[in-house]
Amino acid sequence: MLHSFLKHTAVLAVAGAALALAATALADSKVLAKVDGKDITDADVALASSEIGPNLGSIPPEQRNAVLVNYIIDNRLMSAAAEKAGLGSDASMAARLEYYKARALRDLFFDKSVAGAVKEADAKATYDKKVAEIKPVEEVHALHILVEKKEEADDLVAKLKAGGDFAALAKEKSKDTGSGAQGGDLGYFTPDQMVKPFADAAFALKKDEVSAPVKSEFGWHVIKMLDKRTKATKPLPAFEAVKDQILNGLVQQKAQEVISGLHKGAKIEYVDADLKKAAEAGQLPQ
Repeated sequence: MLHSFLKHTAVLAVAGAALALAATALADSKVLAKVDGKDITDADVALASSEIGPNLGSIPPEQRNAVLVNYIIDNRLMSAAAEKAGLGSDASMAARLEYYKARALRDLFFDKSVAGAVKEADAKATYDKKVAEIKPVEEVHALHILVEKKEEADDLVAKLKAGGDFAALAKEKSKDTGSGAQGGDLGYFTPDQMVKPFADAAFALKKDEVSAPVKSEFGWHVIKMLDKRTKATKPLPAFEAVKDQILNGLVQQKAQEVISGLHKGAKIEYVDADLKKAAEAGQLPQ
């Protein structure tokens, strides 16, 4: 639950980009419409977008501005009607104002301290680190013969040293009938594709070298390494293609760090018994 709350808060921080646009527009706002003589500016539209923008996904982009302006018009008219009806002094008004003030301050705080604290340079550094972490993977092409007893493996090694044909012996002797039918050929493989004793032995061999008997959970192996190469790794997409995704991830990470820090520095008390239980279960911050 707490994780979900932090994630939700991080999404709000990403939406803070719209608030940043609104803050910029306030300094040089453009009037888009008027309601009873009062201006509706692009700053108002940016603020409305930060509030309801996520709900406009099905509306074509060219129509969203009109929807947002209409939303502001309705807000202004209903607000004026509420004032005329004397609802400005309603008993719940003070609590509502306090709540919405806290929301506005929260949005501004996230804009400055979370979304505004994450720069493109941070995203590039994260991308470069991921690129640097991509290590080349070695793979080998090997043959093997699998037998049940060490004595059988020793006998195979002796025959191979005397000039025996590995593929023919694999077809005749190997318990691994799948590769045995192919002359013991396993194709190319990486270390993690084989059990560790087998992989360690195979990768330690030189080209065309035959191993001593190797024991694994399957029995005894005799291995011949045919080739070793560096496996081609899939390159990361270009930075520009993933920049926004990285930035969003960094903003979420920053949001979680900030919120966690604020929780630690706060004295949070739960009076309700059910909330106390939820906090003890880790569903609420303590």
